Amino acid sequence: MYRFFLSSSANLKTVDETSAQEALTAAGDAYVEREGVGRATSLLFRDVAPGIYYLYATSSVTGTIPLVRSRAIAVRHEPVFQLLGPETTSTLDSGDLLDANGVATGSSIQQLQIVYSLIDQGWETHVHLFYSANGELEQTALTGDGSGGLALAEGIPLTPVEGLLAKEDTVVWNILAPELVSAGDYYIYAAASDLLSTALVRSQGQVRVRHAPFLSLDALDGSRPQRFVSFTWGRRGFDGDADVDDDARIDLYLSRLPATSTLIDTGFAIPGGAEQVLLALTSGQTQLIFGNIPEDPDERVDNQYVWDLWSLAGSVSSVPEAGVTHYAYGVISDGESRRLDQMNGGQLNDAASRMVFLHPPSIRALQPVSSVSVEPGRSGRVGWEDMDLDDDARIRVLLSREDLGEVSTYAAVAAGVSYVVNSVDGRADVAVDSLMDLSEDSTVDHLEVRIDHLARAVTTDDPLVDGEYFIYLAITDTGDFA
Repeated sequence: MYRFFLSSSANLKTVDETSAQEALTAAGDAYVEREGVGRATSLLFRDVAPGIYYLYATSSVTGTIPLVRSRAIAVRHEPVFQLLGPETTSTLDSGDLLDANGVATGSSIQQLQIVYSLIDQGWETHVHLFYSANGELEQTALTGDGSGGLALAEGIPLTPVEGLLAKEDTVVWNILAPELVSAGDYYIYAAASDLLSTALVRSQGQVRVRHAPFLSLDALDGSRPQRFVSFTWGRRGFDGDADVDDDARIDLYLSRLPATSTLIDTGFAIPGGAEQVLLALTSGQTQLIFGNIPEDPDERVDNQYVWDLWSLAGSVSSVPEAGVTHYAYGVISDGESRRLDQMNGGQLNDAASRMVFLHPPSIRALQPVSSVSVEPGRSGRVGWEDMDLDDDARIRVLLSREDLGEVSTYAAVAAGVSYVVNSVDGRADVAVDSLMDLSEDSTVDHLEVRIDHLARAVTTDDPLVDGEYFIYLAITDTGDFA
């Protein structure tokens, strides 16, 4: 039987347990061999101090007299990492848009637990963690300070300068504190030093840091119809929008498609359906209200956009169909991430989210600004501003003996002594006359009022007589002025 011993001396004359350390197999048992065919084996050096050693062999025949001695064996206990997380790719997002898998669900994490495990044979080893966008760093990128401190080229430290002494630990990495981590795709590196040697290992998984912008549209105030629609976000002056580097832009959209909580074809998924909105824009199912609104600055007056519906009359944008439900959406983008938000009262497609447009015609008198006198053979100009977004409305100019106030109805004015100026003789039925009644679509928004032809009133046969009259303007987009 043969026994084996380790010794730092190359000149032993006798070898036993008192002069050398018995060699152990990888299983921790004493290494012995019997005479026969040689075989390979693995020796355990875990409890052997670093240094130069020689392996001696003795036999049961020769006793403590060594039969043979090996060449020098250098024993080094370099630190070895057994585990470093993350093992799979994770996404950290400060904007509550992307989840840990990088899907826009609106449920994000901002910190990651990094687990490591190190074998260092009991010697004092300093562990350092770094993150880096370079996934190809090697041990040559490490530099030490001689006291356990390590620096990694292209790496940003996650641990203190002196490192950690724990062989196993969990380090929490928060992308918001103590300082903001720039958006990017990173790997985690773990480095260790026992002052004699160093080790470097990289995580298998990648950490994707994102700072998705945030947007929360307020529910509308007021009722429709109205000319101006005010879209606001953060009505209380804060929490309406956010972007870490303040370079995001906001686009507002209108669509008849509702919002959904999942990526399906029947609506827009909140908050990850921005691409769906853009596709619907090309297909005509969505229209842009206004775009490229800067997220910054963030004062209350900045977090709003006033939509003038009358501007649609002279633009390529379509007028929202009247009488049907529409929804307003906002897309905020920073060039890297897009978030979609629906204007609502707290629930998708709730009552506060539904917009039903009506487009009644409108007319406002502009002239005359003061009383005028009109005699036979002469005229006085009446001017106005009119609008009808979805029809060609018709207009009548009436002279009334009664003052019925600044706003009245056609029926009330016609019931008294009144004359339709743009008629043949002062009288006209309530039904629209396409030849006589003036067109709202006309570029001419005035009428030269003459009185020579006004031979009878709307409801009486009396001709116009001298006196004081009040001008009323009537507009309708239906078939009559009733």
